[in-house]
Amino acid sequence: MYPKIVSNAIIWRYTKSKRHIIDLKLLDRKTLSKIINERGSITPDMAARLSKAFNTTPELWLNLQQNHDLWHTLHDTSAWKSVHALAA
Repeated sequence: MYPKIVSNAIIWRYTKSKRHIIDLKLLDRKTLSKIINERGSITPDMAARLSKAFNTTPELWLNLQQNHDLWHTLHDTSAWKSVHALAA
């Protein structure tokens, strides 16, 4: 699941608008746009801000991003498939 889906669901549930998010200093306009348009990743700084704003943990947000990145690596690339296992 893309972190955007979860972050947007939480953000829009607890805030009134994009302007409200910016006024709360949760995210700036550029960062908010990147999340909404799936062009940016959740950074540690953003995870800390989101966790404080929504009473969660930074690890929640970073894990969502990591799971998203891994899923796309496994499904959208193939270079990793040519790696041979090391002998035990």
